[in-house]
Amino acid sequence: MKYEPLTVGQIKEIYAERLVNDFAPEEVKPLSRILTALSDGHYVCYGAIEEGEIVAYAFLVIDGRNAMVDYYAVREDLRGHGKGSCFIRMMTDGLRKQFDCVLFESEDPDDGKNEGDRIVRDRRIRFYLHNGLVETGVRTVVWHVHYRILALPVHRIPSDSEIREIY
Repeated sequence: MKYEPLTVGQIKEIYAERLVNDFAPEEVKPLSRILTALSDGHYVCYGAIEEGEIVAYAFLVIDGRNAMVDYYAVREDLRGHGKGSCFIRMMTDGLRKQFDCVLFESEDPDDGKNEGDRIVRDRRIRFYLHNGLVETGVRTVVWHVHYRILALPVHRIPSDSEIREIY
C-alpha cells in the first residue's frame, strides 16, 4: 500500500462516490468549499493506494503547523482488514514533515442516539486509540454533533488549552 496526495480528480471522485455515503449528511461540507480551501493551501487530501485503487482517504484542514482531520475513512468492503491501521501509521510518518500536531474528531459515544450508535462510536474511538492516537480530554459540538478530540502524535501532543485554541 502506498501513501500519497490525492489529485483534484481523485478528490471529486471520492467525494461523489464515497464521502457522501461514509459520513452523515450534517457532517458533509460542499465540495466547492473543500476545493477552494485546497487551492488556497488550507486543505490537503491523502490516500492509501493499493493496486491502483484508493482503499482509504484522509482530508485535512491546515492551520499553519497544525492540522485537523476533516474526513477519514476506509473503503467499506475493506474495513476490519488492517487497512485503516496501516493508513494511520503511514499518515503518522508522512505528516511528521508538515505538521507539529494532527487532531481527529470522533463522535462522542456518550451522545449516541441509541445503543447501536453508541457501540459504533465507541468502537471508532477504540480503533483510534489502538492505533496510537491519544484522547485529549477536549470535547466540542459542531452542528449539534458532539465530538471528542484525539491527537495523532506526529511530534507532540498539545495541552488541552492549546488544542482548544487550534480547534
